[in-house]
Amino acid sequence: MQHNLFSSDKFSFFSLGSGSCGNCYYLGNSHYGMLIDAGLGPRIIKKRLGDHGIDFSSIYALLVTHDHYDHIKSAGYLSEKLNIPVYATEKVHRGIRNCPLVKNTINGATKRIIEKGESFQIEDFRITAFDVPHDSS
Repeated sequence: MQHNLFSSDKFSFFSLGSGSCGNCYYLGNSHYGMLIDAGLGPRIIKKRLGDHGIDFSSIYALLVTHDHYDHIKSAGYLSEKLNIPVYATEKVHRGIRNCPLVKNTINGATKRIIEKGESFQIEDFRITAFDVPHDSS
């Protein structure tokens, strides 16, 4: 049974999976959305989005919080195979690139480098990157 963490007429936010087996969250509205982390396999992400009535083609971006495998498993696939822009700090992008378990690469056309404290826009969503203590890059 899937539960939205937050849902309104304007947007929805929910977990597709969390924990050491993989972390992935959806933030979107009725037209498009983004993933926050991609620590699940692409088929699982697609199925769980479908369980919420969301088509994979409506995903406009991936935001990566840090470079642990349970947050980046499908980052390269989403970039390389589906041409989805991947937003992360340079340090996190380097961690993804150097992770031997990530099979696909983030290509230059979809690589988006963000800085801590930077605010940027993805469609109607204004995002601000900030530091949170964790055992990561």
